Order: sequence, then structure tokens, then C-alpha cells
Amino acid sequence: ILLYIHRRLRHFSYSPSHSLSNMALLNAKLIYCVFWVVRFHSVTHAQFPTACVQNVTVYDKSSNPVTAQEISPVCCPNNCSAGEGRGECTKISKPKYTLDLIRAEKDLLHVCSRSDVRFLWPSGFNTTHSCMCKNNWAGSDCSKCKFGYTLSKGTNGTKICAKSAGRIKRKSTLRLTDSEWKTYTDTLLKASVTPSSYSVFMGTMANRETWRFVPVTIYDYFVWVHYFASKDNNNETPTCDFAHESSGFLTWHRWYLLVVEGMLREIDSKFFIPYWDWTNESSASDLYSEPHLGTAPTWDDIKDRYLNTTGSERCAIDDPEMNVKDGPFVNWKTMCTNMGKDATNGFLCNPNNETQRRPLQRCRGCCQVDDCCLNDGVIATGRQISILPKLAHVNYALEASIFDSSNWTTQTTKASFRNRLEGFVQPVPPYVANHRQHYIHNQVHIYVGGTEVPLSPNSPYFWMHHGMIDYIFEQWINNHLASGYRPTPAEADLKPLAHPGHNPEEHIVPFFPSVTHIEVFKSASEFGYEYEPPTSGAREDNSTSPPGGFSFTPSLDGSTKPVTPTNSSAKMNQPVKLTVCALFSLVAFNLAK
Repeated sequence: ILLYIHRRLRHFSYSPSHSLSNMALLNAKLIYCVFWVVRFHSVTHAQFPTACVQNVTVYDKSSNPVTAQEISPVCCPNNCSAGEGRGECTKISKPKYTLDLIRAEKDLLHVCSRSDVRFLWPSGFNTTHSCMCKNNWAGSDCSKCKFGYTLSKGTNGTKICAKSAGRIKRKSTLRLTDSEWKTYTDTLLKASVTPSSYSVFMGTMANRETWRFVPVTIYDYFVWVHYFASKDNNNETPTCDFAHESSGFLTWHRWYLLVVEGMLREIDSKFFIPYWDWTNESSASDLYSEPHLGTAPTWDDIKDRYLNTTGSERCAIDDPEMNVKDGPFVNWKTMCTNMGKDATNGFLCNPNNETQRRPLQRCRGCCQVDDCCLNDGVIATGRQISILPKLAHVNYALEASIFDSSNWTTQTTKASFRNRLEGFVQPVPPYVANHRQHYIHNQVHIYVGGTEVPLSPNSPYFWMHHGMIDYIFEQWINNHLASGYRPTPAEADLKPLAHPGHNPEEHIVPFFPSVTHIEVFKSASEFGYEYEPPTSGAREDNSTSPPGGFSFTPSLDGSTKPVTPTNSSAKMNQPVKLTVCALFSLVAFNLAK
């Protein structure tokens, strides 16, 4: 609650349109805080559940005792709800291969050091047991329903997880109603100040005496998950990334969006992750407008100040000209700003360090990279990425019939769908695969600017961009699911082909309870959601934002087929929990008056 009060004061101007006194507003928000802290105590998918954190005595280099923290080897909160028949505490399985075998097969620049606690997740923290849930239960203590299932009553009155009656429908940002936009922005704002029940790792991976597990807000947990999976361990392994640049890129982000969406729907059951159709030319101006994500400068606005600078200077932080100027996120603060991929010795920042926060920044088309793509698809050195991917580029990615191929990295062959979509294959002749190219997924991140991997989820556009990436992935899966995840389990059993953390039966870092890539390589319908195609025409509420774009259902040859528009209206029923919360707030307002 103290963490919440601190954050609430920092974000105090989030909702200024009220007639009551500031003290009344704060009192109401503190009552709201207590309600949500209780509400969120049972949320799972954490790394790690706070209940599993324990203090231990370790010894420093001088043999002096030091109090540190670690995760209990047996992390089975509430005994996995075994009494209700929901799960049991079981030993965590490991892939058959070892770090030495990976190092023998892969270039040393593409593996993680022995001190990397992420390798063979989650065994790096000496965690040996976790809950294995059954009967469609899920979570660290088997108290939640798995994705696509809803808490219901069985025939004898007991709680069960039944198949959801309908699917979550993810829509294009160009098709969102004003009400749906408000749900999106309000839910993220609430998540940024609501404490989670998670404790996340900070310290130096190789030095146990520095290990700590600290509480975070829900939104900071989202950022931290991506940060922890993507950051370098040390300067000797500059490509040690468990979420990008290898076979698990798409399955990692699919599971990530599922976890994020599920947690945010705990705040507001109407929430869903929309997708940003950046192939539509009107999409950026609509997305980056004052009522949605807010306005910020573009390259044309500030280029006179940067004409003689290098790419790194052009992407530098703390330039106030790049701050978001208005909109619901004008007071948004990003975490761990100065602790990016160049941090040495595997150090992870403290997400609660306020000196590492700065205003949300963005500058579309400003960021310069070593090599980048131009309008004609030619790779040039020292140019800014000032355009977004084209529909033809997406269709080129979808034409690939193989999920991934040797050597399972950024330099894999152009036959790889994963590498095409991630952006390391030139989507125009001569279709060259090169790790220094930036198309589709990579291109959009660089175009937007402001934050970079591993901290890109700091910016609220992240979910919409990766919603689009996941939508394209879903289109591919609908046509090629039978071709399977590559490398296949049989291939990986012979020798680990992909980067550490990306092989099919490895656990996805850093989710707990753990899940493997092969378990996530499924259609979206298996997880209870689907995508509404982008359709032309006005929005349902006739709001003033521009209409949505193309009909996007690629065939096997990459051509497009027309799609019949679907009418998706938002569910208007408010949950009982919000009614109770509103009553608490009303009482606080009256008391303050």
C-alpha cells in the first residue's frame, strides 16, 4: 500500500476532470487501492510468487555472512489446491541437453554464460518443484482457470473451470470505439499504480549475495518480464536473448500477450489487446493523436537539430523535445530507463528506483541505425527508419511454409517465416537474410523510437504492435499448423539447435509456472481469443477517428481475399467488483468533504 500511495502521488494528475477537492480524490483512490490489493492477491503467472521468496545466508568473497534472498526449491503455494483436486506439487522437467552441449554446437557469441540464471529455466534459481494443475486449472497455486476457460459451478456446486462461452475478440485500433479506447488507456493507467503480488529478481546474476526479490506494480511487472528475458548477461555474450532472434520469438510473445491480457482483464473484464495495423497509412496519425496515445514530435519536427549527429545521439534519452505532449499518458513514467542492454555483469536494475524513471518519449522516424530499410527496400548505412512496413512485406512473410530453419538465428535462411516476420529478411528482391536489417517487427519499433529492447514495453503502443505481429502469426498458423514448430522436439533432442531458451521443450523465460514453446504453438482459439479482420467503413459509434483499412486474409500464395466485416460491440455489463469499488470511492468522497 505504501508503494501504491507513492505511485499514486506521482501520477496524481491522471484524472483531473473532477469538481471535488484533491484530498477527496486522494482518499477515494486510497480506498480503491485497498480494494484492488485484496483483489489481486491471488493473481498468478508471476516470477515469482511472493510466497516462495525466502531469506538465506550466503557468504561473500571474504567469507563474511550476507543475508540474501532466493526462491524456495519447492515453490507450490497453497499446496497447489490439492485438497480441491486442482493440482499437485511435481518436479519440474528439464530438456535433455546441457549448457556444455549448447556451447559445443553454437558460436560462443550466441550462447549464455554459465552464470546466467535464465538457462534451463527455472532451475537457475534452484527451483525444482512447482504446481502441475489439472482439470483446466492454472496458476502458481492452481487457483485460476487456464486461458479460454471460465470459473463456473459444477453439477454438485463445486467450482470448476468450464470452456468459455465466447472468445475474446481483438480488434484493429482503427475499429475501436471511444469507449473501447477509454477502457484500454484507463486499464493501463490503473495497472501502473496497482501493486502486484509478484516479486521480481534484481541484482547480479553471477553474485548470489546481491540477489533480491522486490515487489512491483502490475505494469512494471509487464516491463520487467520483457527486460529480464531480453537483456544481455554481460559484455561477453552480446546476443544472449531469450525472447528474440531465434525460434521462440513468436511463441514467447504470444504467451506474454496472453499473460498481460489476462491480468488486465482482472482490472476490467472489457479489456482486450487491440492490434495496430501499421500497413494502413492512416493508422499512425490516428494512434498517435491526443485522445489515444498522445502526440509527440516526428523527424520532420526536429530534424534541423539533429542533422549533424550520429544515430546513437539521435536516439539519446532525456531530450525533452521527444516527450509525449498530451493525452492520457502525458504523465506516464518509464522504468529502468538507463539500464538497457549495455549493462555489464548481468546486473538487473531495481524497478522501484525512481531516479531511473523518465517521462514517456517518442519520436517517429527519428531513430537512426547502422543499416536500415528505405522505401525501395534497399539497405543503406546511416539512415533513419521513417516508414512503416507495407502489406506486400507482410504477405511475403506469410508465403513462407516453414516456421523456422537452420541456423535458427537472425542469419537463418530466408525460408524461415519467423525470421521474415521478426525482420531480419529483406522482403523485396534479392530477399537477403542479414542480422543487421530491420523490417516488419524490428522496423516498427525503430520507427516509433523512445524506448528500445529490452525496455520497449515501457511504451503503451507495444501491446498494439505485438498484437499485429501475433495476428500475422495467427494467419500463418491457420495455414501451416501441421508443419509444426521448428526445430522439432526430435531435432532438438539430437542437438540443441536454437538459442538457449528457444528450443521446443525448453521453458519460456521467465514465466512461472513454466510453459514450453511447443505448448504455445497452437491456434489462438485454443487460448480463447480471436482476431477481428481490419475492415473498411465507419466505427460502430460513428466517432471522429478515421475508418479502418484493408481486408487481410492471406491465402497460401500470399494473395488476399475479401473479408465480410464483422460487427463486434463491446460488452456493457459492469462487474459487481467495480460497483462495490465505486461505493467505496463515494464514501471516501463524502468523508473528505
